[in-house]
Amino acid sequence: MEELPDAFTNLLQTASLKQKQAMLKALSKNLSSINEEAPSSEVNTSIDIRTLVEHVEDIGLCDSQCDDIYKELQLMDLKKPGRGVKTKWLCPADNLQKCKSLLNSPISINRFPNIVKLMGIINEHPSTTGDMNSCLVTRYPSNKATLSLHSDNEKIISQSSSICTVSFGANREIQFVKNGKVLHDGKSDLLPDLVLPAINKSMNIMKPGSQRVMKHAVGAGKEIVDSELPQVRFSLSFRRLIPNVVDEDVDEEVAIAPVRNEQTAKTPKKNIILICGDSFAARLKTDLLGKGKKEVRNIAKGGRKIDQIQKDIEDFVKYNPDINISKLFISMGANDIRYCENGIKHLKSAVCNLMRTVKTILPSTKVWFQSIPPINTNGSRFLERNVLKMNVLIYEMCSRFKLFYLDIFYAFLNRWGAINSKLFPDFDPVKKCYDIHPNKKGMGVLAKFYIYIIHSKWFNPQGF
Repeated sequence: MEELPDAFTNLLQTASLKQKQAMLKALSKNLSSINEEAPSSEVNTSIDIRTLVEHVEDIGLCDSQCDDIYKELQLMDLKKPGRGVKTKWLCPADNLQKCKSLLNSPISINRFPNIVKLMGIINEHPSTTGDMNSCLVTRYPSNKATLSLHSDNEKIISQSSSICTVSFGANREIQFVKNGKVLHDGKSDLLPDLVLPAINKSMNIMKPGSQRVMKHAVGAGKEIVDSELPQVRFSLSFRRLIPNVVDEDVDEEVAIAPVRNEQTAKTPKKNIILICGDSFAARLKTDLLGKGKKEVRNIAKGGRKIDQIQKDIEDFVKYNPDINISKLFISMGANDIRYCENGIKHLKSAVCNLMRTVKTILPSTKVWFQSIPPINTNGSRFLERNVLKMNVLIYEMCSRFKLFYLDIFYAFLNRWGAINSKLFPDFDPVKKCYDIHPNKKGMGVLAKFYIYIIHSKWFNPQGF
């Protein structure tokens, strides 16, 4: 320890007791302020927290699914006197006993099959890590109920997995505050750096590593005047719990490290291009598409609807484990919209489910969803409208799920924007209608799109 300067020693010898106490108090205060102003080396304040969170406006739940989830939420008896929130942990049945020693009165998530289905939808979403196994249910009884600033950084919660919160009921906002912010007076800066909406049937995703650099809170909601609007909010926060990490005191990364299958690694899979869907794709000839250089398989069938196409893909992947699908083309929708007089909004859930499934079971495959070409309406008042709306829906969902959109619609129009009659069969006097499928020349136009993408090694600007 360094010696005190002579001037300071002389001052202490001549000062009274009160003067010494005042000097000590001032010195302690100055040292405290210096420590508070020193930047922490453990907090990286340069991180943009917008890259660690994502808001999903619609996860594709229909009204009946929401009703079933609400019924299960009511069974949890989360009503509590006063304005405070009440929570309930839903944990995997095989780890329930371990969770009981670490969490407050958890119950098995398997008792709530509709919440389990919702967790499956969340796990299949392309923006999540896809490994959630538990859910923290929180009930906000009124617009005044809040959740204070906190981080979900408990050791039992995997920090290498997403935390995905789905909201039901009254609208709120989630506030995110970066760690390590300090005001000029040395106090912590708790003003939110980012605010995301938490509206009915929406999802907010906190990505791996987010809990180390930021906190989040749910503030009070706006006063609800309309008695018909929901007053209560439910928050279903899906996480991955790893109670073994706590029990065994091992690093999380070691506990969840994937096991490499040596046998699979030694057996190379056969690469193919797969075409599936309805009759538009079924008429494509694989030998012409492959040109003898690529193996193309076509499992499309006439009359196929969206749910049937999904099953066709699932079955092909299931029964062909030795095949790697490098590129996948899907033609869909024409059979689903032909008799929808009231529009095609009800098909959104089916389209989302198909795209989620494809992203989940074929994560490394490049996928193109083909638009519906112009169709001869044969007197239908709504078919032309449905074709346009379905193409818009496919495009929007492709953008959301980061899939390619193959727009062939305009290739079948003439210079005046009408259906090019040269690409479709003439009127059939026997059937007394027009065939909706392209003729031989029209199929050649369609095949050119496929050939171009199949044999291109770079991204096709015409197909997105």
